[in-house]
Amino acid sequence: MKTIRYTSTLFYYDGPQVFEAGDSIGGHYIGVMVEPEGELDRFLVKGVAPEALRRFRSGLIDLRTLLIGDAGAWYLATAPQGLDQPLEVTAQGGHLADSGLLPDPDFLLQNLL
Repeated sequence: MKTIRYTSTLFYYDGPQVFEAGDSIGGHYIGVMVEPEGELDRFLVKGVAPEALRRFRSGLIDLRTLLIGDAGAWYLATAPQGLDQPLEVTAQGGHLADSGLLPDPDFLLQNLL
């Protein structure tokens, strides 16, 4: 099982909506809140290249572009004990672009500051 840990919040509105995370071998991930699973918050989690993450944080690319930037694995995750504990991730099949979970285009951190 993959262990992914929350590292910082990039956008907060009634809880972390977009956050950075990492794994034990230095991988970078972006997490985005999606529809809850029962009473648990649920997140779309996708591995991202460090340079792409930097471009997103700088407002040079939008969140949707960051998430679909490569065809890598994607996950749905919950945090039953909170974000200070490892996320419980489940690998998803199929293409993320076909999931219906992607955010609308033009979500830029730069526009939110």
